[in-house]
Formats: sequence, C-alpha cells, structure tokens
Amino acid sequence: MSKNPLNSSAFTSVFENLEERVLFDGVPDATFVLPQTDSVEPVPAQVQNLQEADYEGLRELVLIDSGVEDSEQLLAEILESKPDSALEIRVIDSGSDGIEQISAILAEAEGEYDAIHIISHGEEGEVRLGNTALTAENLNRYADQLAGWSDALTGEADLLFYG
Repeated sequence: MSKNPLNSSAFTSVFENLEERVLFDGVPDATFVLPQTDSVEPVPAQVQNLQEADYEGLRELVLIDSGVEDSEQLLAEILESKPDSALEIRVIDSGSDGIEQISAILAEAEGEYDAIHIISHGEEGEVRLGNTALTAENLNRYADQLAGWSDALTGEADLLFYG
C-alpha cells in the first residue's frame, strides 16, 4: 500500500477567527444586522404653552444676566428649591439695557408671574441689569418702566435678586 502525500502530517489545518463582517447580498430590499451600540437617540425637548398646560401652581420667571459667571449654580439652587413651580428661564444680554429687556419680556408675558428671580451682578446700593446700573440716584429715571412690571405680576409676587 502506498501512502497518500496529501494525508501527510506535514499538512496541518489552521483555523483562525476573523473580524466581524456584514455580508451584503445585493438584493435591493435586503435587510442586515449591524452590531448593537449603547448610543441613545436624542429626544427633542417638548415645549408646551403654559395656558395649554392648565397649570394651577406657581408661575415664576428666572432672568439670568449673560455676563454672570457660574450662573448655573445659582440656577440649580433655584430649580431645587422650586420643584412645584413652573419656571420660565430667560437670558438678558449683558451688553444691552437690562431694564428695557426685562420690560419687553414682561410686556410679552401671557398671564402673571408669582415671582421674578434676577441673577445679575451688583454691589452695595447697586444692581446691574445688562449694561445698566440701577442705583438710588437714578431710580427715578426708570420709575415708569419699573412700575410697568407690576402688570405682569400677581398681587403677592416677589422680586428676588441673586448675585
């Protein structure tokens, strides 16, 4: 009997794993499976008009001067302390007249606010709203605009300053 040279021990089979591959078969309606990832699809924010929500709780406005550093910490504290309130958050341009900006925001408001929280800069006897410094000396100049704010406030509303 003669030996078959193909069955010799000199020829050993080697099997190796290859990387994952996706096989396309060329069929137009073909489906294929890709490896699963842990990524989550972003969900767009849902915005609902306050009147549409028929919300019965407190309605409060938070105004943040864009020039205030670390305003996120103050905002987080306000959010934590007001879990049952509907908070509307607006940013005031630090390079423009803040009193005019606030007056415009309040003029556009639908309904009344129970509180306004203002996160801005200030010093003793002065609060800065945008690029306007409000002091006892110039308060009379802005009296009409400030009095107009009351139209957007409830009778028991609070005006709170942080900074």
